[in-house]
Amino acid sequence: MIMKLFRNLQRSKIVDYLIELLIVLIGVYLGMFLSDLSQEAQIEKERKEALRGIKTELEMNMEEVRRHHESRKPFLKSYDSVKANINEAILSEELFDKALGKRLPNWRGIGNFNPRHSMYDAAKSSKIFIGMDLGLHSQISQVYNFQSDLYAVRNLYLEKFLNFDSQTEYKEAIILIDQIKQDLWGSQFMLMAKYEKVIGYIDEYLQ
Repeated sequence: MIMKLFRNLQRSKIVDYLIELLIVLIGVYLGMFLSDLSQEAQIEKERKEALRGIKTELEMNMEEVRRHHESRKPFLKSYDSVKANINEAILSEELFDKALGKRLPNWRGIGNFNPRHSMYDAAKSSKIFIGMDLGLHSQISQVYNFQSDLYAVRNLYLEKFLNFDSQTEYKEAIILIDQIKQDLWGSQFMLMAKYEKVIGYIDEYLQ
């Protein structure tokens, strides 16, 4: 009888230990779960703050591209007029034997397009893109890569223009400007469309 009571007592203690252990494990699990939730909430908060900064940055870049486009309208109008009235003999003349203002009326250069990217760089460094919607991340990366490529194209054409000298013929400037219109200025219209698209995606995410 005493042995039976002793065995029952042992079983009771084991059950108590198991219950206590289970309570501890549940407490640890809940603590970790709540901590993860809090961490995820903080990450999401930081992600949205970063996306707001990126949106503002893209809006500023888009406005700069639009401003450049508006400022070159007088040149494009006069350039079309000039091209319609020049012949091969004039094209073979030296570019600088006349004032550049006569050769290229309203010419203001190819534009100092230098898009901002600091908010995007900061977001990449903070790794807030990890775990974010891949579609949105991809769109943001593409628009920043596109504007970076255009900046490189702008610098390439600027270098070519600055290399013009007293031996440069008028037709070389015309050829270069036609390339600039297509490759740089034309692509900037595509960039503005990309800006609007990505800004729209960011707005949807932030809602």
